[in-house]
Amino acid sequence: MISGIFENCIGTIDSVAALKYSAELGYQVIQQGQLSAEQAGLLYQHTAELTSWRLQNGDSSSHGMVRLMLWSQPGNAGLETTLPMVIGSRWFASLTHDIYAIADAFSDDKANGGDWLFTEPVRAIEGFGNQGKGLYSRFVGVATKPILTPFLKPAFS
Repeated sequence: MISGIFENCIGTIDSVAALKYSAELGYQVIQQGQLSAEQAGLLYQHTAELTSWRLQNGDSSSHGMVRLMLWSQPGNAGLETTLPMVIGSRWFASLTHDIYAIADAFSDDKANGGDWLFTEPVRAIEGFGNQGKGLYSRFVGVATKPILTPFLKPAFS
């Protein structure tokens, strides 16, 4: 079970596109704030103006929040769609009712020019479950689909 992560902080260089993408996945802005360069320097040790949006999916306000952060002067170029196992990569898990609807939507978009890098859904047992041996002894677990985007890096389950 994934627990204990209240909020994922993710930098963006295109807040309009990142907010549109997030909204498509069910996230809504619940707070927006700004810090001066001096305030941000004290809090984050990066002296640049910051605009930040706190996003929430559904009514879950105790975990799984996302904070998009737009800096007036980014500290670097960011990770964009680099491979996931690099220092600084920020992933988060997001539950969905239908992993295959998500898979189909990203596959269709990529076929029509979308810039996504993803895997097909991968089955796994997390904690407890059953490998499955057929119709009368079915797989019990999750199917996960990691997606690399310039905006967020969700792993849908």
